[in-house]
Amino acid sequence: MGKNFYKDTSLILCMKYHTGYTAQECQDLMARRSIDDGFLYTYEKTGELTGILRITGRAYSACSTIQTMYYVTFEENEDTAVVLKFHQAYGSSPFPCIPKRWVDEFMIHKLQVKPESMETITYHTVGRKMPEN
Repeated sequence: MGKNFYKDTSLILCMKYHTGYTAQECQDLMARRSIDDGFLYTYEKTGELTGILRITGRAYSACSTIQTMYYVTFEENEDTAVVLKFHQAYGSSPFPCIPKRWVDEFMIHKLQVKPESMETITYHTVGRKMPEN
């Protein structure tokens, strides 16, 4: 493989959900926290169709250091697509520290996304150079 071999670091970094709410309704719902949400989080609107979701813990759990950040983008068509793109985890880890099923449950509860419409998008990040032997 040679000295310039790069390890594949592809990860599941992006999830796409579809809901019947408009983008504005989604943003309003994301900003409104509820004790039933399952996560401790903040949502910051950064643009008309964008925001940042910072998950800081799991409600009703001793798991308190699951800090993870997602960029959120809304795409309006017949329904609204909500795209969560993983950005950073606690301690700048390049890996999401929250199981995808927890995020799916949160989105089903929060925005009534259609479970059959959930998509996972795999990114291929720039590989890390393998150490030379």
